Amino acid sequence: QWLSLPVLHKGRYHQSIASTELNPRVDWRRKHWKALEWNYGKTPYWERYSGSLAQVYQRDWTLISPFTSELIRWFMDQLELDADVRIASELAAAGNSTEYIVSFCRELGATTYISGVHGRDYLELDQFANAGIDLQFQKYTPPTYTGFNNEPAEPNLSMLDMMFWRGDEAKEWVHSATELTA
Repeated sequence: QWLSLPVLHKGRYHQSIASTELNPRVDWRRKHWKALEWNYGKTPYWERYSGSLAQVYQRDWTLISPFTSELIRWFMDQLELDADVRIASELAAAGNSTEYIVSFCRELGATTYISGVHGRDYLELDQFANAGIDLQFQKYTPPTYTGFNNEPAEPNLSMLDMMFWRGDEAKEWVHSATELTA
């Protein structure tokens, strides 16, 4: 089940993600939580994760960016991921597409940029080389694990699914999953 966020968009087609407001007339938090309880309430690790996740959902969010940033921090905490996360809109970087990425890499002093595998389809590779930034592509293989009725889980589900069904196996998988190609 997809969990989407209702946003105010009429007349705001060119708004940044940082300024995108959640629609206050839609009780999306309650809908999300009911869906999470319905789908995962009887999983082996529901009690382990649901309390702290509920705290994220209980806050009164008005903008999409702070909510999604807090979810990222929650996942990082649960999965014991230690990284310096920066919000792009808080940087001075400028430009479009690849130029923008190279600009924020320079601003942050990055010497390597890791892209998803499909970045090859749209990134201008020579801009990274010209800037002296090593461009790597993540080779993603979805985890395999068992879920409902001890059946193999559907591939490419969310990390939350794996966490609720497999607990620490999710953390172990994340810490061993990075495979990069040039």
